[in-house]
Amino acid sequence: INKLLFEHGTKQEMISFIENSIKGFWKISSIGIAEEVQGETTYKDLTSQNAERINELGEFRNRPIFILNSLKA
Repeated sequence: INKLLFEHGTKQEMISFIENSIKGFWKISSIGIAEEVQGETTYKDLTSQNAERINELGEFRNRPIFILNSLKA
């Protein structure tokens, strides 16, 4: 938590960074958000409920996973 990738370490900062970085080349098809369920890490679709940072998950698991589709053939 002391060495965040972005100023506030939020998922939205990471999502915005990726959206801006891939514009015109890739489309985000899905965003996976890590959740801990019965001691196991699972990934769920992004929702307003899981979009908030959960410090207990640590820095790595607070990073969304992106499924991208190319806009170029």
